[in-house]
Amino acid sequence: MRLKGICRASKYFRVIFPTELFLLALVLASSLFSSCTKNQEKELQQNPCSCFVLKKEGFSIGYDGRLKQASWVFEELTKEHLEGESDRNQYRFTPDYEIPETIRSLLTDYKGYGYDRGHLAPAANHVLNSKRMADTFLLSNVSPQLPSFNRGYWKKLEKHVILI
Repeated sequence: MRLKGICRASKYFRVIFPTELFLLALVLASSLFSSCTKNQEKELQQNPCSCFVLKKEGFSIGYDGRLKQASWVFEELTKEHLEGESDRNQYRFTPDYEIPETIRSLLTDYKGYGYDRGHLAPAANHVLNSKRMADTFLLSNVSPQLPSFNRGYWKKLEKHVILI
């Protein structure tokens, strides 16, 4: 079974077991990283600031200004990172002001299109402190996702990774 219209890599998703989901996510993340790196060389010649890395507390983002979203996100996840008191309900999505205005994603980019603002580095993985949690709500850490995917397969993948 193929899921259509989910994200750039949607044609690669199928119904699979949780362990395969984790491995698939690693493979996709690695391919996205390498493709961003190759594109960076060409992009930097034309526009020196359209594709770059943002370092946040607890994760890093490979941001693509042409798309106004991340090409990839890398997070180091340990048991200690999952222990904390930060409550996600106290936070709202906000633009990332480290990104130049012309290529920064805004809340209005998500209004009226029917997509969820899907965390790439999940908020649940960053409850250790308020700074880490706040960073997960920056729009640079978000990708438009169909609600059924974000609240279904993506949520299952996030929960599975925490259990590993």
